[in-house]
Amino acid sequence: MYKLDVFVDQRESAAIELRREREEERKKRIFNARERIIGVDEQTLMLQAYEKQVTENADRAREEVIANEMLRNDKICQLLAARQQHDIRSMNQAVNQYRAMHQKQHMRKEWDLNDPDIKKKELPPRVKDHDERCTVSGLQKFLGEDLKAEERKRMQQTQFKHAISQQIDERNALRHLDHETERAWDSQRLTLERQQLELDQLRAEAAKAKMVEVKNANVALATEREEKEREQKLADQEDNMTEIRNNVQGFFLTENPYHAAAAAGSTARVDQWKGMGEYERQRIEAVQRAQREELEAKEKARAELDYMWERQMEANRIQAQKHEQAVERQRRLQHMSMKEDNLLMAEEAKKRQNHLSTVVYTNKPSDGYYSQFNTTSR
Repeated sequence: MYKLDVFVDQRESAAIELRREREEERKKRIFNARERIIGVDEQTLMLQAYEKQVTENADRAREEVIANEMLRNDKICQLLAARQQHDIRSMNQAVNQYRAMHQKQHMRKEWDLNDPDIKKKELPPRVKDHDERCTVSGLQKFLGEDLKAEERKRMQQTQFKHAISQQIDERNALRHLDHETERAWDSQRLTLERQQLELDQLRAEAAKAKMVEVKNANVALATEREEKEREQKLADQEDNMTEIRNNVQGFFLTENPYHAAAAAGSTARVDQWKGMGEYERQRIEAVQRAQREELEAKEKARAELDYMWERQMEANRIQAQKHEQAVERQRRLQHMSMKEDNLLMAEEAKKRQNHLSTVVYTNKPSDGYYSQFNTTSR
């Protein structure tokens, strides 16, 4: 009996305490005028969060499009450069082939004036009585002896026809060569366009691999450069120490008596010391010249590597600056759009408040009306 009564009292006490806590929470919500009147616009907050997410997605998509477009432009520039080099080589080969086939040395019009064997090929002044090579100044043929004038005229006409026919053939060959060149150009252009389409399909997959490859190459170049500089420094130190040791222990400072080659005896005399010979001086000059050339080559390679690094850094800086400018431009546009939206929303809120103040809430309650409220939460 007593145990049951205790259980019922505890359950009622727990229910009363729960109702009391709920009553206190209800009073906090009801008696807070700001939260009761204004409240929290959850729909607007969700809309702003959604717009922010959409903006971030658009920025990421735009950045990816810009990166892909830059890679595509780089590939196009490389293909155009390769195409131009190929066209130049093809044109030069065609010109050289045409010259080798149709512009040989013995086919020139002035070859008879420049032929080194012309004297060997000449005939005597007069081979026969009707030799057409005989001129008046040669005193080999005189007036009245021209017996083959008609034959000479026919021969000249034949030569003229042959020359005209040869010129026509050359012009036709040149026109045919131009036609073949244009057709080869069109075929090459179609091939390059197909290759460009294939490259566009593979570009998206190769972009990430290329970035990793460039990064690894840069790290490898930096490591190789540091290793070369360290090895070069050690080699220079070793060469300097070797040079100092050779100078200190050499024949010049020690004055080796065997090297002096004294005329009498094996001891070198001061008045007979001649110094180094011509062969030794030439060998030292050759070594110094080789060292200077090696040092100049190393300096040139280091300067070229520094120039390549500077160009890469400048290109990266320009690309980053362009990207920052585009992001800043998009941010300004978004700010202006948000500002315009806020102005419109403020104007609408002002109109709505004006409507409520002038049209809806015209009957203002007195203090006696409000005094009957807020006495309890119910």
